[in-house]
Amino acid sequence: MELDCATKRHSTLCLREGDAEGIGHPSAFPLRVQRGARGDLSFIRLQKSPSIPLYQRGKWVVFSNGIFGIKQKYFHWLLVPLLAMATSSFAESQPKPTEPLRVLAAGSLKGAFTEIIAQWQTLHPEQPVTLVPGPAGWLRERIEKGEAFDVYASAALTHAEAIQREGWSGPAVLFARNTLCAQVKSDTPVSSDNIVDYLLKPGTRIGTSTPKSDPGGDYTWTFFQRLDKQHPGAYAALTAKAQQLYGSAPDPTKPRVSIPTLITDGTLDASIGYCSGAKKNDNTALKSIALPAPSPVADYGLSVSRKAGTAAAEFALFVLSPVAQHVLADYGFIAIGLPSE
Repeated sequence: MELDCATKRHSTLCLREGDAEGIGHPSAFPLRVQRGARGDLSFIRLQKSPSIPLYQRGKWVVFSNGIFGIKQKYFHWLLVPLLAMATSSFAESQPKPTEPLRVLAAGSLKGAFTEIIAQWQTLHPEQPVTLVPGPAGWLRERIEKGEAFDVYASAALTHAEAIQREGWSGPAVLFARNTLCAQVKSDTPVSSDNIVDYLLKPGTRIGTSTPKSDPGGDYTWTFFQRLDKQHPGAYAALTAKAQQLYGSAPDPTKPRVSIPTLITDGTLDASIGYCSGAKKNDNTALKSIALPAPSPVADYGLSVSRKAGTAAAEFALFVLSPVAQHVLADYGFIAIGLPSE
């Protein structure tokens, strides 16, 4: 069966029988392949005609209007590379799964952000989110070493501002505040009026977070420094006996510390941490006491990676929205974005 391609339009591709190079580049082949037969020709029907130059002489088979014809004796020889090309083109054309947003957030935000993410995903079910909680200073170090992230939520605005200056993120914004509380046994006879005297007693055993790794430790050390002006020698005394038991980089070789357990079993007399942690605490064996002035207020900072997409920016705006700010308030944070009424 001789076929002449000289009269065919440019949309017709004619391939010389047995000419492997006449198949063309994979990008020329559409996605869907169907096989049929007519006489001594086999046909592969494609989704659309490819745009490949026309061969004009020799012994030919025809590719026209999406039909590729080749004599039966050559069909299996040519079908394998053609289907491989079609499969490759099909795989490349499939939409890639949406990459999860990586939200690196201070450990004190874990509960609130878990709920905020759940609410955000009711509006954006197509966009998964991975929450990576941990000490904010340690998370900052990971970012500075090149770890990928989309949103960084720090317990210290200064950390978010630092990665902005270093070029890792866009502008840092304030999105919440927090205060410091002391946690003690419920029957301990202390209040905000005498908690400082209680902490300064030589026998009081205190647990704290870890400075530098965790802003909670930095705020606590700032509190000790400020007390030194009112109570000379307070900074030296308090830092000497404070046990840095949490807020450091995770160490899988060490057991996790439970501060409530250490207080209830008498290992510690008090711990200092964020007041937000007490809001959802239902342990009646303990009570939280707000530290008085000159206790510092913690400013929480939020920033978006310069490499992040629009979904990260939308999530950051959602954190600033009244919906998310109400969640933060419910968890004991000082929400800075709530309406006045």
